[in-house]
Amino acid sequence: MKDSKELIKQYSERIRKEVQEDIRIEYEDNCIILDGDKEELFITIYDENEARVYWCNNCFIFSASRNLFTSSDTYGEIVFEGKVTEQNLCDLVIDLLLHIKDTLPIQISEEEIGKIPSGYDTIKNYYIEVSGNKNSPLYVQSSELLDSYLMK
Repeated sequence: MKDSKELIKQYSERIRKEVQEDIRIEYEDNCIILDGDKEELFITIYDENEARVYWCNNCFIFSASRNLFTSSDTYGEIVFEGKVTEQNLCDLVIDLLLHIKDTLPIQISEEEIGKIPSGYDTIKNYYIEVSGNKNSPLYVQSSELLDSYLMK
């Protein structure tokens, strides 16, 4: 199991390589801040199987333990419902960052599509209208794997 310093290094290298080489990255505990003092875009890495991306007061949850969450854990959050493993978690986070960097959310709507196995939380798809460099809406289909973020 990797410790938090190793995970921060792994994520930081991938972000510099794939998102933006000259991006300003700051570190705070298990958090990578991608926009300096604004703190509108940052990642919190809990372990090899869970990370959260925070973007303009919105939280995207990626967790291998998704089915243990309840509605109070996920209220107001955008939850990825696909399979999360230590092999694909960094890819999922990088993919999302590529779609949301240099954008601002205008409107977020959600569509309930089912319940998790315990019945204690709802599975949803999300539609996110953004402005900025990408003037297309972002459709987050929570049940898909790496193709979760589709620009329409």
